[in-house]
Amino acid sequence: MYGFLLSLLLAYGGAVVALFEPLVGVAIYTIFSLARPQQLFGFAGSLAGISEVIGVATLVGWVFRGLGNWQFRRASPYVWLLLGFFAFTCLSALAASDGAVAENYVIQRLKIVAIFLVGLTVIDSMVWVRRLAWTLVVAQGYVGFEMNLSYVNGYNMAAISGLLGDNNSFAISMVSGLGPAIFLGISAKQWWKKAVAFTCAALILHTVLLTFSRGGMLALIITGAVVFVMMPKRLSLILPLVLASLLTLRLTGPELTARFMTTFAEEDERDYSAESRLDLWVDCLELVQRYPFVGVGPSHFPIVAPEFGWPAGKSAHSLWMQSAAELGLPAFFCLLGFNVFGMWRGAVLARRHARDEFGTLGLYVFSGMAGFIVAAQFVSIEGLELPYYTVLLVAAIDKLQSQEEPVTSPATQQVPQWASRTL
Repeated sequence: MYGFLLSLLLAYGGAVVALFEPLVGVAIYTIFSLARPQQLFGFAGSLAGISEVIGVATLVGWVFRGLGNWQFRRASPYVWLLLGFFAFTCLSALAASDGAVAENYVIQRLKIVAIFLVGLTVIDSMVWVRRLAWTLVVAQGYVGFEMNLSYVNGYNMAAISGLLGDNNSFAISMVSGLGPAIFLGISAKQWWKKAVAFTCAALILHTVLLTFSRGGMLALIITGAVVFVMMPKRLSLILPLVLASLLTLRLTGPELTARFMTTFAEEDERDYSAESRLDLWVDCLELVQRYPFVGVGPSHFPIVAPEFGWPAGKSAHSLWMQSAAELGLPAFFCLLGFNVFGMWRGAVLARRHARDEFGTLGLYVFSGMAGFIVAAQFVSIEGLELPYYTVLLVAAIDKLQSQEEPVTSPATQQVPQWASRTL
């Protein structure tokens, strides 16, 4: 019941505040997109439409603020890639056979694009970059807490459905928040902030293991490897990563280990799930050959799946393959480019600012995006919003650094006295 009441308070109370400070609305909207209170607390009463309440108030507040600052400068590639993806998605929807399904997909993407633009045009200091970074991690940590609580009470919600309908999609969504939580804990100055960040990391990590997802485990391994390669080789950074790796090995049970090893089995030893993924990806490539420019239509692979011998409603089990098949190559390359560019810029920040907060935030973004980009090859997770908001952080930093008076260091940046007291 407490979660139900808190959700209502955030939605309607936050909507009032968002009329005057749209970034508050952006923060609350991201919380709802990650924690999904409709799934967590819907048993206590209807929470339908609460995301729309805060979303509309945020847009109204944005208009009151004159639509923010559109001088993106170094952040322009993010905007053009995202708008290009949305434009080609609309073209694909116009050519789709099922207009209602395509329209729903377009509306969902429009919401993401709108929140991204609100955030990027209104963020004017590193204060809000830090706040949004913490918002994403704490929201993921809270989801981890609820999943672990459900497991302790005898129902493994993470393995059965998570918050996204299946364990694989949910595992990928959680992996994307693990690296960011670790690096926030590393960079935090106060002990209690470190405790919050590392607690969130532990909850996220154990939730991924609870999903029994092979894609989630593979993403964990690859995320840890690429982060270790990219991160500055300092004991203060290496030690938490080593501890997290040891904890993962300790918590990985025999069932998940045996299931994960089938990923690398010979063709005649693979289970049906692993083998069918390869067949599905081949079918996606055939659709790309048929419809290279506009695809078969947004969310249309489950509709055309029976043409390839699959049951209706079957997904391609790969965000990248399914996006190319459904939306066409132009939209696919814009979407992939948006994610890869954000990951690359995170790596650049990590290298150029190895000893300040910019570097840590770069690792935050890089680790989250690396895990997502790899894992998304194994699951059709089209509705996940976390990667867009993770890229928003690095896009905002790029914008701030390229303004007439560039931000040189978060430690020396001048912020209003009231804002500094809230950190």
